[in-house]
Amino acid sequence: MARPKLDFSLGYDVTDLFFDRAGVIRQLDKKKLDRLKKMGGKVRDATRRLIKVKAATKMQLDKLRTGSAQQRARVRASVDKKLRMKSEPGQPPYAHATGEKGIRTILFALEPRKEMVVVGPVKFNAKGKDVPHVLQEGGEVEAITRNPRWRKGSREPFFKRRKTKIAARPYMDVGLDKAIEKFPDLFSGMLQQRLF
Repeated sequence: MARPKLDFSLGYDVTDLFFDRAGVIRQLDKKKLDRLKKMGGKVRDATRRLIKVKAATKMQLDKLRTGSAQQRARVRASVDKKLRMKSEPGQPPYAHATGEKGIRTILFALEPRKEMVVVGPVKFNAKGKDVPHVLQEGGEVEAITRNPRWRKGSREPFFKRRKTKIAARPYMDVGLDKAIEKFPDLFSGMLQQRLF
């Protein structure tokens, strides 16, 4: 007589027995968007801090107005040196302005439906080129420089337009790398409430 085969496989999802899945998902959905916003803010702040401003500080401006002749000369030399500085290729760029149109104007936006956050600089153009993109990845731009052939009374223009190559000065990638270190802390304690 043949022995019958015994089947011990389970015919249901075991996870349904352990906790309230709907409650967990609801709580995670609310907190996930909050954490995404915080992640965007951390990337934005880290990137802004990388881009140093090449303008005179308030203290320097005060000394230029009220300081002695020796102090004014020293501050003027310091400011001139700062304004002539250039960032090295591969290093974050310098900002020439602190206003709302400068390279430090980095924002983030949350897309709740896609559950993602987008972080990046505000686009502004110089002769049809997207400046933040050219600084991030490098490229060719049209620059206006003093014409070395210009002489007083000549027909040569004082300024001359020429194409110049800009080496990449990545800042968004570096900002993201610095902010990533803080991401694990954002997600700790998301499920503090007991759900089962």
